[in-house]
Amino acid sequence: MPHPHQGSCFRYWGWVLMATVWPLGLELQASLWVEDCAWWPAVAQGQEPAQARQPAVEFSAKKIESAHLENLHRIELKPAEASATDQAVDTQAIWFGGSPETDAAMAELAASGVKTIISVDGAPPLVELAKKHGLKYVHIPVKYSALSRDQIVSLASVLQRNHEPVYVHCHHGKHRGPAALVAALKCTVTDLETDTLLKTFGTDPKYRGLYEAARTAQPLQAQELARVPEKLPEAIQDLSPARLMSEIDCSFDQLLVLRKVGEPLANKELPAQLKIWQEQAIDIEEAFLEYQRLLEPQFPMMPPEQQTQYRQFLKTSLSHAVAIRSELAAAVDSSEDISARLKTCRTSLEALQQSCAGCHAQFRN
Repeated sequence: MPHPHQGSCFRYWGWVLMATVWPLGLELQASLWVEDCAWWPAVAQGQEPAQARQPAVEFSAKKIESAHLENLHRIELKPAEASATDQAVDTQAIWFGGSPETDAAMAELAASGVKTIISVDGAPPLVELAKKHGLKYVHIPVKYSALSRDQIVSLASVLQRNHEPVYVHCHHGKHRGPAALVAALKCTVTDLETDTLLKTFGTDPKYRGLYEAARTAQPLQAQELARVPEKLPEAIQDLSPARLMSEIDCSFDQLLVLRKVGEPLANKELPAQLKIWQEQAIDIEEAFLEYQRLLEPQFPMMPPEQQTQYRQFLKTSLSHAVAIRSELAAAVDSSEDISARLKTCRTSLEALQQSCAGCHAQFRN
């Protein structure tokens, strides 16, 4: 008789091999030996996993073409000795991709056997739409600049408690979703090749904080899991245009210190500070993108001329935010021309401030 958590173990050990070989092809099938399949429960109890050898596992991992879900991926695992006609085989799957925003998208997930959807996107999930298709939501919103330990542990706890297929998503299914998922898995499967895996999924290397969070995720501790509530929120209603503007203002104020930076090469604390500024610049850039997404349904209600002007203000502000982030990223990568890069940042910072002031004068003040 298979262990009750056997499929869960298959899931996580399957990722270890996939992380090293999947980039070589779109779909792979392989066999591997796994250890005791009580992996997650052992972690939860603060114990070491047993060393009993179990049968080999076959798995497939591939990107799935979908008309309704962006960047959809599936990982499927099953006992290697199971025959093709064995209907009782214990198959496990993790799905991830873009936000399911239509009936067709939810229906596709339900038809795939998914029971729980985990959103790491900032926007409130479509809980009622999901319920129509028998799906439940867990909402753990994360930023593009970093993942907190609490967020990683919360996601890991949901994976531990759900042995049926789970779907993890952000907005486009390329950055926050895969990074949060890989970080949660890294807490248990400590030798995951996280950088390779994230690049395969399409996660942009500019999101250094996401890569770093996945790369440095530490093993789960029993006391950490014990602190996670059995029922996590299905929707956190904390994203609004006003809140995003507040976040932009806060990050912008912290970047204003760039105006006072002296000769960079004489500042021993500059390398660490550059990374902090880069994270703040990423937060500004992504907050503008989220702001545009939230306001998109409201644009048609504006007079055409105002709509055009408002869009242009947002486009201009976003371009300055991108310039700041790009220059700071280049400064982090290389110690050459830091003075020139910081000067460019200051110029873009001034331009962003002027663009925001112009927008406020016309549409808010």
